[in-house]
Amino acid sequence: ASLKDQVARLEEALAAADEEMQAYKETIAKLEEEGSLMQDEVESEVDSAIHQVQHKSEEVLSRVQKQLAATNEAVRDELAKVREERDRAMAEVQRLYQEQGVQCDRGRTPPLAPSS
Repeated sequence: ASLKDQVARLEEALAAADEEMQAYKETIAKLEEEGSLMQDEVESEVDSAIHQVQHKSEEVLSRVQKQLAATNEAVRDELAKVREERDRAMAEVQRLYQEQGVQCDRGRTPPLAPSS
């Protein structure tokens, strides 16, 4: 084979390699575009999931705060009843002390009256 033939074959091979390289470049560009679209889609899904979790957390927090407020109110009401009952009982004890003429410091049990 002459030198011209060898050069011609090399030029053909080079042209084929150039075509192949161009095809690879196009494929890479297409894949990059698809990858970018997939990344956008994934980011969108992640943002959506984050938003849903935040929304659900806010709902749960709101429910818990309402329950806590209701519980606090119930405890306050119960405490007020207990205090009222205590005050009534202490007033009754004081009334009984006065009826029997027994002097005593508040909160102390009076001495037993001698039995006759």
